[in-house]
Amino acid sequence: HKRQVGAVVLAPGFRIEGGDNFAELGYGAHPDIVMSAELQRLLESPGPTGGYASKPSNEEYPDSVLVVLDNPSQFALYIVASQVHQLLEQDIGTVSVLVLSQANAYSEDPSTMRLTEQTGVQVRWGTMFKVDPTAENTLDVSFEDFSAKRYVRDTYDMVVLCSDVHAPHGLVQLAATVGVELADDGFIAVADADGAGVT
Repeated sequence: HKRQVGAVVLAPGFRIEGGDNFAELGYGAHPDIVMSAELQRLLESPGPTGGYASKPSNEEYPDSVLVVLDNPSQFALYIVASQVHQLLEQDIGTVSVLVLSQANAYSEDPSTMRLTEQTGVQVRWGTMFKVDPTAENTLDVSFEDFSAKRYVRDTYDMVVLCSDVHAPHGLVQLAATVGVELADDGFIAVADADGAGVT
């Protein structure tokens, strides 16, 4: 077929890492330790809970949620900011964000600064993250806090693990067919309003 068109819209999507890759962070140890994709499903109106974040273990609403990401990419921070906004709108008492990285590597990145400015949630940086289910159906979280320079222990009702995303299979061939370039991360390279390359 041949068509004369004014524009071509590419929507190749992405691949999400499976939960098996996050077993060392506690995924699979308790139903209330979920992947960000699973939380997104709960937050969508057509989802199983009508758009509300509820604990998979008993369908009760959590009082506290910790969002953890080990790769603070621009895309991951965008997803985290969106989900944190939705959690705060549901009047969840405590919503925290933990980045498993050294603060000096990403803390001055505009995407990270926007996350704090847009949500009002403090972003914490740490390592040696561990989560242990308790007999009270809560989650004991411990990690080394780089900012406080001490080992921290907190309790949360839910822990959300933000998974990495990857370019979909076949995107190289699609890009070659339509004549567009790929960025270093394998996604389609586009320009922002200032002409700088982003993905």
